[in-house]
Amino acid sequence: AKRRIELIKYAHKQNSYIIEDDYDSEFRYDSSPLTPLYSLAPDIVIYVGTFSKILFPAIRIGYVILPWQLLDEFSKQKTYTDYFNNTIDQLALAKFIDNTFLDQHIMKMKKCYRKRRDQLILSLKETFGKTISISGESTGLHLIVKFSHINFSNELMTYLATKNIIVHPVWKYCNQSNYPKNSLVMGYSHLDIEKISVYIYNLHRVVGEYKDSPKIG
Repeated sequence: AKRRIELIKYAHKQNSYIIEDDYDSEFRYDSSPLTPLYSLAPDIVIYVGTFSKILFPAIRIGYVILPWQLLDEFSKQKTYTDYFNNTIDQLALAKFIDNTFLDQHIMKMKKCYRKRRDQLILSLKETFGKTISISGESTGLHLIVKFSHINFSNELMTYLATKNIIVHPVWKYCNQSNYPKNSLVMGYSHLDIEKISVYIYNLHRVVGEYKDSPKIG
C-alpha cells in the first residue's frame, strides 16, 4: 500500500497519468483482490481491463475507465481508430453482467484454476524437489519456475520440441541479452488436472536425457 501511494504522489508531482492494466486480478487465490489504484486516484489513473481472460479469448471485448477530463478526447480517438465494435456481443455481455452471471462464473473458475495451480505446484515440488523455486503463484493464470540446475538454451528447447514438449523460458520475453536462462513461465488455466503430474514428469525425464549441455545437472 505504501508503494502504491508513493506512485500516486509521484504521478501528481510529474503531472502525468498512470495506466493500470488489471487484466486478470479477479483470479487471486490466497488473499482478497487488491484495491485498484483507480479507486485511490480516479483523476490520474486510466484503468484498463479485458474480458478475454475472464471469459474466453474470442470475445475480444475490453474496457477503459477514464478520468473525466480525458473522456471527450478518448471517445474521439476511439471513433477514428476502432469504430465497429460488435454490438450484439456487447449487449449480450452487458446482460450477462447485469444478471450476476459474470460473478458466478468468476467464482466457479477461481476454484477450478486454484485446483490446477495447486496440482502444478505439487507436481513440480515432488518431481524437482529443492532444485526449483516458484514465484508469482498467488494470482493470475501462470507462475514462474526458477531451476537451479537447468539452462533452457535454444538447443535444449529444440530437443524438448522433438519430444513434443514446448516450454516458455522467461528470457524469451526479455530484451536483455544476458538475462538468466533458468526460468520458465508455466500457464495452467488450460491444463487437464489429471495429466499435470505426467507433463512435469515428462519434462524432468526428457531434460535428464539431454546430455549434450554441461549446464544440465
